[in-house]
Amino acid sequence: MNVLFVANGVNATPFSEFIPLGRLLVERGHSAALMTDSTLRNDIRLKVIQEGLSLYIGGNALDLEVIKKLCEQSGKKLISNKPSFKLVVFNRILPYQFRTIYMLIKMIRWMVLSLRTVEKVYRKVLPDVVIVYGDRSKGLVPASLKYARDHGVKIVDLQVALNSVEFLYRTHRKGKRQFDASRGLNRFVAHFCPQHLKDFDGERVVFYPWYMFSAMALFKSLPQNPWVLGGSWADRYLCINEKSKEEFLDGGGLLTKVQVVGQYSHDALYESYAKRTPLRREISATYFPESGGNNLLILALPQLFEHNIQNFDLAMQEIDYLVKTLSEIENLNILISLHPKMRPENYAFVKHYKGVNISRKRLYDILPSADLYISAFESTITWSLMCGVISIYIDFYKLGLDLSKYNGCIVLAERDNFGRDVNLLCESISPQEYSEDEIPQQARGLPPFDGHSGDRILLALQELVDE
Repeated sequence: MNVLFVANGVNATPFSEFIPLGRLLVERGHSAALMTDSTLRNDIRLKVIQEGLSLYIGGNALDLEVIKKLCEQSGKKLISNKPSFKLVVFNRILPYQFRTIYMLIKMIRWMVLSLRTVEKVYRKVLPDVVIVYGDRSKGLVPASLKYARDHGVKIVDLQVALNSVEFLYRTHRKGKRQFDASRGLNRFVAHFCPQHLKDFDGERVVFYPWYMFSAMALFKSLPQNPWVLGGSWADRYLCINEKSKEEFLDGGGLLTKVQVVGQYSHDALYESYAKRTPLRREISATYFPESGGNNLLILALPQLFEHNIQNFDLAMQEIDYLVKTLSEIENLNILISLHPKMRPENYAFVKHYKGVNISRKRLYDILPSADLYISAFESTITWSLMCGVISIYIDFYKLGLDLSKYNGCIVLAERDNFGRDVNLLCESISPQEYSEDEIPQQARGLPPFDGHSGDRILLALQELVDE
């Protein structure tokens, strides 16, 4: 079975699943390749090839030595939100109407170039199935899905993270002119394609701005049901949990297309859970050698800048507030986990606080060792619940996520009481003796947690190819 993963380089999230899943495919005797664009970070490029996958950028295959040189040349740069002079001129001097016409021309040109790139890669890889993260994504994805449909290649939409329509609105569309359904040509989109329109507390927004909608429609790549992940071009939607399946069906998705498989990251999490006692000792010795007896809190820093919730400066101030507040709690070690989208150099300042360190490992390698876990997003809260870790969701940023549906999740909604509330939870922790033979019971609403998500995903792919 030849599998081609397609993702946009600017979003690092899907690579955290695509790379290890591609490695599993290779280990099981299949072929795996990844196609993306030039915005992909060099460290991720390097990891793709080191894990045994073929990497195509701009239609060309990259080799290990080329990427090593790129990594050496790039160095470490602080990423800021300060726009370039060219971007300032484009956004502030040119009238909005001219900017959108320019974007339409740019989108059409991008689609033409993308189709050429996609054809070049498909002819080399000869995929039996193409895997994407969202069959409504931008970039290379629409062209790749069109080529796959035209040439009988199976399409799989693999859910990588839990979110919701409300979250999509609040993080990417709320208050943004280009998505306003009452402005300009967006009104025609809303009128003629009501499935692209949503109303959020009186604010009517379209999924795509009119210029993006028009370009995708011109090339017959426009999703029929963009608000539903996997609801348009995918032959299969492989989702994480039953809740995602219900949302897919409620949004108009077909029962024959959806399957709950869990998440491949959960298999690594399951392995870590099985050895959590020695893992705790290792983390204490590595990160907190002088205070290993303290409670351990793992904080997943919220992606405020990366998810367009706050600008760079405000996001750094908020991160500083969260970490500083937690560092003032006595007898508490704080291990920071960074999302794949986050550049470590931007967050190195948090290590200046007492009892704070940044993990060099992925979250699934460390989470089961924690006494408490804090996050502002849903996906990894389910991870900590599966592992029986005290799970705290900070609902300061009103992202439209309802974590109260998970039994055992503690929701903190008052930012000013953050330190006090976490301190009270720390005081309630009692020492636990773990049995390595203990396996967590599957809680209702949580994803499958049995170490076999990878097997389910591969079986679903093979069954689809054999149809």
